[in-house]
Amino acid sequence: MASELKNQANLVTPVWLRKRAKKTQRQIAVELDTTESVVSKWERGIVVPHPALTDLPKYCQAYDCSIEELIEAFSNIHGGQQVLQAAGLNVEN
Repeated sequence: MASELKNQANLVTPVWLRKRAKKTQRQIAVELDTTESVVSKWERGIVVPHPALTDLPKYCQAYDCSIEELIEAFSNIHGGQQVLQAAGLNVEN
Protein backbone atom coordinates (compact mmCIF):
# COMPACT_ATOMS: atom_id res chain seq x y z
CA MET A 1 0.00 0.00 0.00
CA ALA A 2 2.82 2.43 0.72
CA SER A 3 3.82 2.64 -2.91
CA GLU A 4 0.24 3.06 -4.16
CA LEU A 5 -0.99 6.52 -5.04
CA LYS A 6 -3.81 7.36 -2.67
CA ASN A 7 -5.67 10.55 -3.45
CA GLN A 8 -4.72 14.19 -3.86
CA ALA A 9 -4.49 14.67 -0.09
CA ASN A 10 -2.66 11.32 0.28
CA LEU A 11 -5.44 10.02 2.54
CA VAL A 12 -7.02 6.62 2.86
CA THR A 13 -10.76 7.18 2.44
CA PRO A 14 -13.76 4.89 1.95
CA VAL A 15 -13.83 5.85 -1.75
CA TRP A 16 -10.14 5.03 -2.12
CA LEU A 17 -10.59 1.65 -0.39
CA ARG A 18 -13.58 0.81 -2.58
CA LYS A 19 -11.77 1.74 -5.78
CA ARG A 20 -8.66 -0.15 -4.72
CA ALA A 21 -10.87 -3.20 -4.19
CA LYS A 22 -12.26 -2.62 -7.71
CA LYS A 23 -15.83 -2.55 -6.45
CA THR A 24 -18.81 -0.36 -7.16
CA GLN A 25 -20.96 1.33 -4.55
CA ARG A 26 -23.62 -1.23 -5.43
CA GLN A 27 -21.27 -4.15 -4.72
CA ILE A 28 -20.29 -2.68 -1.34
CA ALA A 29 -23.96 -2.05 -0.55
CA VAL A 30 -24.94 -5.64 -1.36
CA GLU A 31 -22.09 -7.07 0.71
CA LEU A 32 -22.98 -4.88 3.68
CA ASP A 33 -26.75 -5.30 3.31
CA THR A 34 -27.44 -1.61 2.71
CA THR A 35 -28.18 0.63 -0.27
CA GLU A 36 -26.01 2.44 -2.81
CA SER A 37 -27.41 5.69 -1.48
CA VAL A 38 -26.13 4.90 2.01
CA VAL A 39 -22.68 3.96 0.71
CA SER A 40 -22.61 7.23 -1.24
CA LYS A 41 -23.49 9.15 1.92
CA TRP A 42 -20.68 7.38 3.80
CA GLU A 43 -18.23 8.32 1.10
CA ARG A 44 -19.32 11.97 1.18
CA GLY A 45 -19.20 12.14 4.98
CA ILE A 46 -22.91 12.91 5.26
CA VAL A 47 -23.51 9.90 7.51
CA VAL A 48 -21.18 7.29 8.90
CA PRO A 49 -21.77 3.58 9.36
CA HIS A 50 -22.39 2.34 12.87
CA PRO A 51 -21.32 -1.29 12.65
CA ALA A 52 -21.41 -3.58 15.62
CA LEU A 53 -17.97 -4.73 16.68
CA THR A 54 -18.83 -8.17 15.33
CA ASP A 55 -19.59 -6.66 11.90
CA LEU A 56 -16.17 -5.07 11.43
CA PRO A 57 -14.71 -8.20 9.74
CA LYS A 58 -17.57 -8.04 7.19
CA TYR A 59 -16.70 -4.38 6.46
CA CYS A 60 -13.02 -5.30 6.07
CA GLN A 61 -13.94 -8.11 3.69
CA ALA A 62 -16.22 -5.86 1.64
CA TYR A 63 -13.53 -3.20 1.30
CA ASP A 64 -10.73 -5.78 1.06
CA CYS A 65 -8.75 -4.00 3.77
CA SER A 66 -7.33 -4.37 7.25
CA ILE A 67 -9.10 -3.07 10.33
CA GLU A 68 -6.45 -0.36 10.57
CA GLU A 69 -7.18 0.83 7.03
CA LEU A 70 -10.92 0.77 7.68
CA ILE A 71 -10.50 2.86 10.82
CA GLU A 72 -8.19 5.29 9.02
CA ALA A 73 -10.55 5.63 6.05
CA PHE A 74 -13.61 6.48 8.12
CA SER A 75 -11.56 8.68 10.46
CA ASN A 76 -10.46 10.76 7.47
CA ILE A 77 -13.97 11.82 6.54
CA HIS A 78 -16.20 14.26 8.38
CA GLY A 79 -17.65 12.65 11.47
CA GLY A 80 -15.58 9.52 11.05
CA GLN A 81 -14.76 9.35 14.73
CA GLN A 82 -18.43 8.46 15.32
CA VAL A 83 -18.04 5.13 13.55
CA LEU A 84 -15.18 4.19 15.85
CA GLN A 85 -17.06 5.19 18.98
CA ALA A 86 -20.19 3.35 17.81
CA ALA A 87 -18.10 0.22 17.41
CA GLY A 88 -16.67 0.66 20.90
CA LEU A 89 -13.26 1.81 19.67
CA ASN A 90 -11.67 4.97 21.00
CA VAL A 91 -8.78 5.73 18.69
CA GLU A 92 -6.97 9.06 18.98
CA ASN A 93 -5.97 10.70 15.70
